[in-house]
Amino acid sequence: MNAKDVNQPERNGAGKDASARRGAAPSGPVRWLLAALTLAAVAAGGWWLARTQSETMETNNQPHHSETSLAGTGSPPEAAVPPATGSAQEPPVPSSPQTAIPGPGDGSRAAPAPQPTLPSDADAAMAETLRITQQLVADFPRNPDALEVAARAQFVLGSASRAEEIWQDILALNPRYAYAHAGLGTVAARKGEHRQAVGHFRRALEIDPTATQARLDLALALFDLGETKEATRALQDQLRQGPSGDAHMLLGLIAWQEGDAAEARKQYAAAVHNLPQHAAAHLGLANAYTRLGQTERAREAMAEFQKLRADEHRGRQTDLRGYDDTAAQGGELGKVCMNASRIYHVQKRTTEAERLWRLAAAVDAANVDSRQALAWMHRQRGQLAEAIRLLTELAAIEPANSSYPLEIGRLHVELGQRSAAENALLEACRRDPRLAAGHAALARLYLEDPARKTAALVQARAAVDLQPTGAHYALLGEASRGNGDRQAAREAFQRASELAPENSPDRRRYERLSQEN
Repeated sequence: MNAKDVNQPERNGAGKDASARRGAAPSGPVRWLLAALTLAAVAAGGWWLARTQSETMETNNQPHHSETSLAGTGSPPEAAVPPATGSAQEPPVPSSPQTAIPGPGDGSRAAPAPQPTLPSDADAAMAETLRITQQLVADFPRNPDALEVAARAQFVLGSASRAEEIWQDILALNPRYAYAHAGLGTVAARKGEHRQAVGHFRRALEIDPTATQARLDLALALFDLGETKEATRALQDQLRQGPSGDAHMLLGLIAWQEGDAAEARKQYAAAVHNLPQHAAAHLGLANAYTRLGQTERAREAMAEFQKLRADEHRGRQTDLRGYDDTAAQGGELGKVCMNASRIYHVQKRTTEAERLWRLAAAVDAANVDSRQALAWMHRQRGQLAEAIRLLTELAAIEPANSSYPLEIGRLHVELGQRSAAENALLEACRRDPRLAAGHAALARLYLEDPARKTAALVQARAAVDLQPTGAHYALLGEASRGNGDRQAAREAFQRASELAPENSPDRRRYERLSQEN
């Protein structure tokens, strides 16, 4: 069977047609880190506030689970990458000192940016997208990062030729800007110039060997040239870096075309493992089982393919019926706003950055990054109620994420709103029963109410069970003492002082309780 067989999955198989993927923006900083912000990852539980760093440090050896990360790490991002390196895996982060939005009382707080005027329709949204990128380039004409934002916007809006020109301009400023090489490769592949595309993708990978999408695009370009051995090597290199359903799908197709049904089965099975909801992976697996004479397994895989394909069809129909061109363009505008805001903020032009955050949040109801940035900003300014409002929106956007109700609870505690704080912290623990920081926060809240001393003990024990840190043992000591169990309190404080010997108050508590007995 050849590649045109209608029963064989397309080569891309990972959710997008290869040509469509090349017609979209090349992979890149869709959710760029706001490098200069004092933000931590959502995955750290406290995710954004410098205030929460000390609390996060007490449990820093324990993983937290979350679906969203602003920085991709559990600690504040460091602007350690040299400027304009153009990594094709992660966008370049200019070296600059971290800055914070001035807080209350420092005499230098900038006036809040005015509320943005929203585009009235899709055309207006596109026009605003271009206006923002043009202003960005006018403000920073020799900043490769600013030019990259403009190139990406042009590509997404359908002007590949203009994007190509801008990527060439970037390379004139910095020949080692990997994103520009990857972008030029994408344009060349779209035009069918696969040999040129291979050259650009290889150059991007020389600069940034970790660039996942550039390597996958390189493999596709090599496949288009019929150089399957080189494509296989590129895909195997990718798999050595980590699981990839895309890589397994293309390896499965290569094996199928070469008549190796056993290898095709192996690769399609791996693709199914990584992409269980992807119909084409199941189709490839069904075909491989059929070739191998494993009819029952082939029947099962084909049944799953047909079910998923029907689901995809229904989903497409729903998307078409509910498609809103203005909303779609608003989503793209929101991405451009966030990309541009990163550069303005690094340059300490906070008014422009704030205006872009507000616009991104206004035009895209699901834009997480803008709301995170705004919530952090209001927290820095001491505007806790507004921070809570934005965090509540984020909690609705990401209903499985426990970090938002955790932070909402902490802010309500600062405001003295105990009932609201309890409700938020309970929600955080409901979303993630293993969230030790949530149980610890509840224990601290209950310790302030003599009527809740038993509940404080329960929550403190839960925190210790999940993360046996010095801080949590100290919390357990306080709760045990509040419940009249002096022996348990002494043991907890002793353990706290052992785990955190630099914390002299825990040692003093232990010694005092020992003397009293």
